[in-house]
Amino acid sequence: GIHRYFGGKAMAADLLCNDIGIAPQPFAGFGRGTRKQAQLASAVGFLLVRYALRLMAPEIDSDHWVLDKNGKPSLGKGAPCFSLSHTDFGVAAVIYENEVGIDLESVRPLRRQLASRFASEDELARALASDDPDSALIRLWTKKEAVAKRNGIGIGQDLRRLDLSHTASIPLTLGGLPHWLSLSPSDEPPALGL
Repeated sequence: GIHRYFGGKAMAADLLCNDIGIAPQPFAGFGRGTRKQAQLASAVGFLLVRYALRLMAPEIDSDHWVLDKNGKPSLGKGAPCFSLSHTDFGVAAVIYENEVGIDLESVRPLRRQLASRFASEDELARALASDDPDSALIRLWTKKEAVAKRNGIGIGQDLRRLDLSHTASIPLTLGGLPHWLSLSPSDEPPALGL
């Protein structure tokens, strides 16, 4: 089903997360996702944005999408901003009045060499010392990717230096598996709750 999460203070974000359950069959034998599965998840994400717009800003035309020079989709000047993310088991979308980023990832083992590309030395040490290093690293990754999406540059920047003060994360279970969902608006730290 669709679950709604609301952020703190004056934040007008309407965060929707849909457990679409598309991974088990017929995609089980194809590793971590397939092109067909990713296309379906992206389509569901855009439908979630359209649904949220109907609730929040029905006057906005959600049929005209624009891509910026980096390929980030938007609804054009003056429209609310949005961000999308998906995993094998879920799709998340957020709509906000200012720039915003979201990331949703399933908890899975990460190679430490890969983690050192996005985590600072201190962040990596804290994650590895935690009770569940894989979960801590995925949570950190989702926060970094949410900020990168918010900034509109993506993961091509040095993620180790990103300011995470405007991010919040919540654990979710999608398709029976643990996930982390992180949100990063441009103007105030969010408060996410179930």
